[in-house]
Amino acid sequence: MGNYAIVNLATGVVDSVVVWDGSESSGWSPPEGTIAVESDSAQPGWSYADGVFTAPPPDPVIPPTPEEIISANQMQQNWLLSQASQKMAPVLVSLQLGDATDDETVTARAWQAYYRSLQLVDLSVAEPAWPSPPA
Repeated sequence: MGNYAIVNLATGVVDSVVVWDGSESSGWSPPEGTIAVESDSAQPGWSYADGVFTAPPPDPVIPPTPEEIISANQMQQNWLLSQASQKMAPVLVSLQLGDATDDETVTARAWQAYYRSLQLVDLSVAEPAWPSPPA
């Protein structure tokens, strides 16, 4: 028993792969217009010519549209802005209450600068230069 590629004689393309003993006396034979060629690697869609199986070329990578780029970047920007807001919230409360320490004031300014930088990112490019959050 072995793997056999069923090759369409008209197209030279593998239609399917079967497990077969290679003998028509077993009661099975390749369909009309095809041949069975033993192979452990051939897959449906592969081509067969001059005794050699060849895999089809990979599907081309379709670049995202400008609208898809902007949409994906807006989602990333919104997520980063939300994260920054969550980090700033406790510090901003301390500032509003007037009991923020000097370190909290520095932290609040750093997160605010980061937040503003996020808002200025060019969302139309495939790989925006996202700013790094404060340490």
